[in-house]
Amino acid sequence: MYNRGKIYDKGENGLRKNSKRAVQWELSAAQGYTAAQFNVAQCFCHGNGVAVDYKNAAKYFKQAADSGNAGAQNLLGHMYFAGEGVERDFGEAARLWEKAAEQGHEDAQKALLRIRQFGLRLT
Repeated sequence: MYNRGKIYDKGENGLRKNSKRAVQWELSAAQGYTAAQFNVAQCFCHGNGVAVDYKNAAKYFKQAADSGNAGAQNLLGHMYFAGEGVERDFGEAARLWEKAAEQGHEDAQKALLRIRQFGLRLT
């Protein structure tokens, strides 16, 4: 299911790009496949094949983040910082960014650096 979603998302193997069919990643995500959880979250964030739904995006980013996906940890951190799809929680944003930064995620490292430069306390 994941590979089929990827093929539709990219328009590969002689198939036309079809964002609505690419959301088949959700079936793979429901089975616990971390890459699919991340991709489905992106679809909900950007409205690719589905309506923009930050609450569902956060749900799938959380699943991927809990499995250690640094990209999901970073983006979920941004969602907590902004209060998009989740209740605003600066401490949770910082915790997620720290986890992603420990894995070398540059955007998370930059987010932590920015909040430290401005002297923000997130805990």
